[in-house]
Parts: sequence; structure tokens; C-alpha cells
Amino acid sequence: MYLWDIAGQDSFQALRQRFYTGSSGAIIVFSHSHDQPQTYEHVPRWLNDLKTHCGNIPIVLFGNKVDLVDEGELGSNPNIPTSDSNIERFAKENRFVGYYKTSALTGQRVTDAFQALVKKLYMIAKISSFS
Repeated sequence: MYLWDIAGQDSFQALRQRFYTGSSGAIIVFSHSHDQPQTYEHVPRWLNDLKTHCGNIPIVLFGNKVDLVDEGELGSNPNIPTSDSNIERFAKENRFVGYYKTSALTGQRVTDAFQALVKKLYMIAKISSFS
């Protein structure tokens, strides 16, 4: 398995497209941190880019940096214009493998999220090997 960490900034748009080719799965990450609230606004565009360039691949949504906010604040950041329940609904409506509130610093739920993606990829590979 190869993992690419592709920057989300607009200046990396052309570069990201090169890495999409041949991808079997993806992770979209936004920040729950008050310091980077605008990242959630990009999730629909990143999702559209993945669907355009990769088709229907399994995707996991990470709401990262939960270590920087209190549990009671999750989903209530005024700069992230939606609640956790709305994010979960968005993930379900767009057929994400799952939505995980993660922390790259502490490792919270990161393993769970990766395992969910790997399990989904394994199931797809297993099914396609019988076709």
C-alpha cells in the first residue's frame, strides 16, 4: 500500500491530480482546530475532485486535530458551519466509509479510520478476484 499526503492548498491543485491516477482509496482530512476552520469548506470540492479523477473509490473522512478542542466544542466551532451530526450525515449521503474524529498528534482514532479503509479495500479486492 502506498500513501500520499497531498496538500490541500489551491496552489497544489495540479499536483494533486497527478497523484489521483490509479488510486484505490482516499482519505479527506479537515481540521476541527479553531486555527484552521476553513479546511472543512474544501471537503465537497476535494470529494468532487476524487470522484472526477478516481471514480467510485472508498473514501474516509477525518475530522482531525480533536486534541486542540474540548469534546464539548466539537461540532460547535463557529468557523466550521456545521455540527458533528451534519458532518456525519454528509459522510453518509456521500458514501464515505466513515467519519472519524482524529488526532494526528495523539493518534486518537487514526488506526480505526485506516483499518476501516483497508478493510473496505480488502473486501473490494476479494470480490473482484472472484469476478
